[in-house]
Amino acid sequence: MKKTILLSLVVTSLVTGANTVNNLTLQQKNEITTTSTIDSSEVHQGINLILGASDVDNVTIKQDGTNNGNLIENSDIIGTEIVIQGGVQISNSSVNELQLTSENRIKNVELLNSEVYQGVFIIDDSNTTDTNADQTEVKSINIIEQSTADTAIDINATEIRQSVIQLTTGAKTDNLEIQHLNKITEFSVEDGAVYQGILNVDDSEVDTLYVSDEDGAYNKNTVNNSIMEGGSILQSSIDISNQAIVQTLRSKSTNNIDGVILISSEISQSETTIN
Repeated sequence: MKKTILLSLVVTSLVTGANTVNNLTLQQKNEITTTSTIDSSEVHQGINLILGASDVDNVTIKQDGTNNGNLIENSDIIGTEIVIQGGVQISNSSVNELQLTSENRIKNVELLNSEVYQGVFIIDDSNTTDTNADQTEVKSINIIEQSTADTAIDINATEIRQSVIQLTTGAKTDNLEIQHLNKITEFSVEDGAVYQGILNVDDSEVDTLYVSDEDGAYNKNTVNNSIMEGGSILQSSIDISNQAIVQTLRSKSTNNIDGVILISSEISQSETTIN
């Protein structure tokens, strides 16, 4: 299922309104821990917006490693409209040489009636001002896990999206490289959906786009040691639509479902649609 996401409201950093920014480095660490309860709320961790005819050059955003990253741990998420970890949106602006590295983890957390996004990158040109993103690297590690192997955490009526890349409404990009590692383990999923490695090119133009990794450490989608009933799993999806132009696209991903019990559920791996 193709779904357009617009990041808004609470942001970690924001560039908007015809600004020029050169040589910007951001290191971000965001945590929610220790039996917090998140009920009927919105949670945004590490969201970076470049908007309003801004011109940004040579930007590095780090959300990984020992001192960086986005974490929700030992908490309950109930009826929460949206949870986003690690996101960049470029809208009606120009970006050159952007490097985004994010590590997003949800650990020992029960999810009920919620939407979860980990590792989101969006380029859109809503007012036809020529949005460009050139020489861009996006690398994300997205993990939802339970630390106790013999106890499954519940995920009920919840949609989870890991590594979501969207180019929409006239966006243009040259030399975009995407690497991701997505993993969900030790969970019981009921009436939910899991999407891993989603790429949508909608009414946009791409010169060179790589979804690959030479050393094989990234571009892996994994669901293991879990139970799913009445749900769906989609791993590695590419959707090109609405007169999009793609000159060169290379994609290589590994999808793995291991030790999973499926009841009245649907699985799709490596799905490509040109419409």
